[in-house]
Amino acid sequence: MTPDRALRHPATLIGLALLLPVLGASRLRPDIVLLVLAWLAFCRIWTERWFGAGRPDLDEPEPASRLRTLHVHLAGWLAMLAGAVAVGFIRAWGMWLPLLFLVGPVLIADATSGKLEFRFHRHFARLPLLSVLLCALITFGGYGGWVERGAPAMNDDFLYPLRANPSPAPLSAADQQSSVAMVRGALSGSPAAPTGALTMRHNQRTWVTLFRSAKKKRWVRGHAEAGVLGEQLVTATAAAKREARDAGWSTDFSQVRIQIDREGPSQTMRARWFRALVARIGVAIAGDGFAWRFEQYDDEAGVDGFRLTDGDRDATVLPADPLLDGWFSPRNLKARFRVHNWQRTLSALVSRGGFARGEPWPSGATLSNFRTDSFAQPDPSSPRTVQLFRGNTLFEGELDEDRLLIGIAEAGEWLLGTVQADGKFDYEYFPTRDDHGRGYNEVRHAGSVYGLFHVAHMGAVEPSLAGRRGAYIDAGVRALDRVYSMLGTPPGASDDFVAFIETRRKGPRVDTGAQALTLLSFLERPKAESVADPALAARLWRQGDDALMAGLARTLIALVDDRGWVHRRWSEARAGKVMERQPLYYPGELMLALALYHRATGDADALDAAKRVGRAQITYHYRPWEIPDHWVMQALDVLDELDPDTTAWRDAAYEMGREYVSEQFPPQVPHAPDYRGAYRRDLEIARTTRAASRGEAIGGVARIAWRRGDPAEVWERSLIEGARHLLEQQYSPDNSFTFPEPTEGLGAIRMGLIDNHCRIDNNQHGVVALDAALHAMRRREAR
Repeated sequence: MTPDRALRHPATLIGLALLLPVLGASRLRPDIVLLVLAWLAFCRIWTERWFGAGRPDLDEPEPASRLRTLHVHLAGWLAMLAGAVAVGFIRAWGMWLPLLFLVGPVLIADATSGKLEFRFHRHFARLPLLSVLLCALITFGGYGGWVERGAPAMNDDFLYPLRANPSPAPLSAADQQSSVAMVRGALSGSPAAPTGALTMRHNQRTWVTLFRSAKKKRWVRGHAEAGVLGEQLVTATAAAKREARDAGWSTDFSQVRIQIDREGPSQTMRARWFRALVARIGVAIAGDGFAWRFEQYDDEAGVDGFRLTDGDRDATVLPADPLLDGWFSPRNLKARFRVHNWQRTLSALVSRGGFARGEPWPSGATLSNFRTDSFAQPDPSSPRTVQLFRGNTLFEGELDEDRLLIGIAEAGEWLLGTVQADGKFDYEYFPTRDDHGRGYNEVRHAGSVYGLFHVAHMGAVEPSLAGRRGAYIDAGVRALDRVYSMLGTPPGASDDFVAFIETRRKGPRVDTGAQALTLLSFLERPKAESVADPALAARLWRQGDDALMAGLARTLIALVDDRGWVHRRWSEARAGKVMERQPLYYPGELMLALALYHRATGDADALDAAKRVGRAQITYHYRPWEIPDHWVMQALDVLDELDPDTTAWRDAAYEMGREYVSEQFPPQVPHAPDYRGAYRRDLEIARTTRAASRGEAIGGVARIAWRRGDPAEVWERSLIEGARHLLEQQYSPDNSFTFPEPTEGLGAIRMGLIDNHCRIDNNQHGVVALDAALHAMRRREAR
């Protein structure tokens, strides 16, 4: 079949149609379109030369059956589609050299075949699909070597930079301050004359947002169409000022905080038929829980803005709007994926414009997306401005020891401030609403007591924390009083068993995690002799504590079955229920508590139970779809210390640690700058909870390596990068100025890049992870 006939062949046209989504995604990148077209031509020539009538081992064309023709076309379509996606992937990340991997195997094989006088060409021609797959494997293998050297891993993240709009170049610090001064002048009725970049034309809209300290109607906004930047700022400020007066604001604007957004180029979102087709197929296969959509690549929440236009009506969502009003706080476990972020954003956009709802957006309306250059003046009394990304300030420079210690102190101080007079924690805080929430979790209460005592231990060795050590111990003791009040004998057990018992409407509940964290909190208490204040030292330990800890350990041991699996609840263990899956976190918490109890007391039964659970967890880790638990990895560190002759604890910790680290940015390549140090989540935006808990885990792995003298650079780098990410997501005056009460959450580490929610357990994990990073940094500096 000749090339022109092949192009007219219906099957070939169907194969080319499959490439339309790739070309559509590349529409803003002419280099990718040209490369894809070149690849298509290469594949056409290759299939004709290797498998078609133009083979060099044939003196004259060989007749082909329909089956043979279809086989050849299948091979060609597979090569075209895979290569087109590879071209988009490689160029989306800004690489050129790996493109050689696409044509390299074919050219090398063709040259080799020529050297052999095409004696083996007939064998290749009989198996076109196998030949294509072999070349693909060689290509993937070659690229794998690049991944090990820091190239992006092969996943769908490349679709974000591929489809992303450019942001306007940031203004200089001087021009930013001039812009804010222009806004303040316009608010007072006497704008200054524009200078510098303010005299230049800006070809898209400019927005001015004003914030005040209030729970309701706390921000207003105005915009100006394309024009000279200085004139845009005056026009946008006047519009925001009118909106403020309509909202009942005071006429005194001297204390408002100011944010300015300069829009960049936009693109119209199209391909509705293809989006709808993918969604329909996905829902048909996976049901309503289908969480993957092409739309998600057009919406990196907090980074992309959207405009919906229909005639004279339009509505806009600026990039950081989801964070201003906490659209994704707290995370909804049933709607936590990127596609749900997109749906929530689109819903707000439709509501703002008063549009009738439609799928995938209102019929007849035009939807476009864009990015902005965003900066703000967080303090009205200072001319200083800050550059914003996703409504946050990015960490500048590299992390050092002083900055790390400051972050630990601030995170610890926020956790300390959540302990109330009765020992109960102010469990969570929603800064966009200035709301302290109504929920409570007793398991996390016990874990946060452990965190307070951990910081107290740091205060004994860190001069910068020493002055507050007594406050941490006092808060920990008050919080521990609540734990004492909830201790009792588990249902149906003898008096030598002790449990942390939660009172529920359906009766008492004894969760394994609560028992383990309670025992950890008791064990983490500083020694009374290490406390200078006699009154505080006397409150640290109570008569009968040894019996309480022994009873807690006995209860934990009883929660382990014959296989070394850990029950979720005491009631399940008493009933002898056979588990098919183990609960998350509880086995590791139990392991760590019993191992540390043995280290403190020498209890042999506790160590035996911890080892049994440890061996079971190592085996459990190899089951499909199981993710290592961060508590298990910390427990493996203690078991390795207690049982150094058994290398299984070390080997398992290293393997689990490698699995964790492989998901971090780096070695993963981030498509947004604030992903650095975070951990990748399939179909979700990164969360600090994962970085905090995994920092704890990698800290345990690093301690094994330090103790045994093994290479530890990979663990140290992971800890330091993770700490950098945690501190970047910590609230400071520069990133909390949009809140009703900007000072309330200072020091807290929020739950995620788009989740403003603050919770005690996240900060407890974060403090421990930051402490591990501090040790890693000192080890690195010592070398």
